[in-house]
Amino acid sequence: MTALERLGECLRNPWVVLGSIGIGALVGLRAPRVAAGLAPLGEIYLALLEMCVLPVMITALVSSVARAMSSGVGLRYLRRLVGVLVVGLLLAGAVGVGVGSALEPGTGLGPEQRAAFGAHVLQVEEESIAPEGRSGAGVAGFLRGMVPENVFRAAATGGSLPLVFFCLILGLALGSARNARSATALNVAEAGYEALLKIVTWVMYGLPVGLFCLVADRAATIGGDLVLAMGRFVLSLYLGAAALVVISGLVIWARVGGRPVRTLQAVKGPLLVGLGTSSNLATIPSALNAVSVGLGRDRVGVNLLVPLGANLYLPGSVLYFALAALFVAQLYGATLGWEQYAVIAVGSVFAAIAASDAPGLAGIGTVALVLDPLGLPANVAIILLSVVDPLIEPALTVADVHGNCMAATLVVERGGAEGQGGIARSGVPTAPLGGLAPPEPLAGRA
Repeated sequence: MTALERLGECLRNPWVVLGSIGIGALVGLRAPRVAAGLAPLGEIYLALLEMCVLPVMITALVSSVARAMSSGVGLRYLRRLVGVLVVGLLLAGAVGVGVGSALEPGTGLGPEQRAAFGAHVLQVEEESIAPEGRSGAGVAGFLRGMVPENVFRAAATGGSLPLVFFCLILGLALGSARNARSATALNVAEAGYEALLKIVTWVMYGLPVGLFCLVADRAATIGGDLVLAMGRFVLSLYLGAAALVVISGLVIWARVGGRPVRTLQAVKGPLLVGLGTSSNLATIPSALNAVSVGLGRDRVGVNLLVPLGANLYLPGSVLYFALAALFVAQLYGATLGWEQYAVIAVGSVFAAIAASDAPGLAGIGTVALVLDPLGLPANVAIILLSVVDPLIEPALTVADVHGNCMAATLVVERGGAEGQGGIARSGVPTAPLGGLAPPEPLAGRA
């Protein structure tokens, strides 16, 4: 093995990646000025990582929908996905209600903590935009936003949901054409997909350095009395996210078989990327490889469902909104019964879906969908949640990404040589993603 190959193996080692995250956090907390200087490097790496995300999503969706149309499995997979989405997201809402009710993060606050809350709320109210600008688009706006007026504008602004909708329609049209020209177009899409995965593989060699810079900058911006005052909320969210990861891991193990540790190793790539970048979309290329190669699922189905799940299956976000609603209710001393708990669990699902493609405060603002029926102030929740948002995003992303891998594994059947889509048919080997060597496929139940 050459020195360059040994260096590549070292950079792909998950302990090196985790170590870079830990050292970055330490540098950000102890030397914020140094972290501020590293911030541009982290932003450049994240831009490189996200550079291929939308093209990978487009080519994967178009080719997989077209292939699924020709094989007749597309509708079956989509029907299964709807069932998994409904059950999984409601379960995440129930976990949020259970954790929030057990730990009660909004109770037992001292006078100093309440004073810190009140001072910050008053300050932000005076400086921020009007309340109507924070409420989010709601479910109706989410459905309207799925249809792009201009697909190129949607791509330029990073609108992933409109692009998903367009790719589904384009893939259906391409798969139903059934002529030589459509076959050529499909081959071009698959060739582009293979090339993009290769580019992502190159970028992933810089994962330890990129995550070090990103985490250092994020850690330097976190701190203050208000964050300490919301410590119980942050702890509750991390425990809830851990519970979701455990549930997803058990489902993957029950579906695939083998040892539980190996099923976790199969998806460690996208989990590490999500932990360091706090971006669901940035994990799509790595998740595609982890589920199809590491967990041995049919690549056509994986390429169809993973991009969809990255935009629609967000158990971490559902947990977040459920806990946020309980936190505000406990903060104001509201009395909740089983009907209110049901409103929180179901409303959190709609809030998470509505927030999936909303930027900044607009995304957090969809918590109004949960709080308004309870008669609680959404503006206060938005202000307080925005303070700890950078701190809890990594946990939410890991829960979302692991849940998405679980959903695809549960829905998609085991793949073989003919089940690996255009990649296997073209004879091009799958490239390692996520900064890690590709795990051995897990044999087990289909």
